Amino acid sequence: FILTVNLKGTPPPFFCLFIRLFKYIQGGNEEGVTVNMTAPVLTGITPSDGPFCQTSFIVRFFVPLAFQDNPPIPLSSLDLNVERWDSPTYFAVREFSGFASDTNVAQEGAALAASVDAAGFTISSTPKDEVYIIAQYNSPFDITGRVNEVWLPISINDTSRLNVA
Repeated sequence: FILTVNLKGTPPPFFCLFIRLFKYIQGGNEEGVTVNMTAPVLTGITPSDGPFCQTSFIVRFFVPLAFQDNPPIPLSSLDLNVERWDSPTYFAVREFSGFASDTNVAQEGAALAASVDAAGFTISSTPKDEVYIIAQYNSPFDITGRVNEVWLPISINDTSRLNVA
């Protein structure tokens, strides 16, 4: 299970969305239970199609295994949803360091897209039509040693070509 929130607008929505997830894990759920923080926090992005359109952001928190079968129900005021990825979704992944920013995410995403194309895979989309996902593994208070990834969803017709890490 993954909790999701969706916001359309201009950056930076991550902090606003993450705060809702943080309130949830601090007991903002119908059961009032505290949920351990997990990593990575995923931000799915669907860029706008033009100057009058809005970019869509979805921030996800992976629910710990102890709650997989029955995750605590988020308080309605937090506007969160429980999401299940029932079918396999495949991603090409590229790791990068530092804080994730528009500039380095764009650079890393472009490099990953070139690698995906060179390997003969096809870039697809997620079940919610996101173009790419940013995975952030560190606390926002970690200044050094930060680990991030950009994920591009890909179509897989021949699973024997997969390199699963």
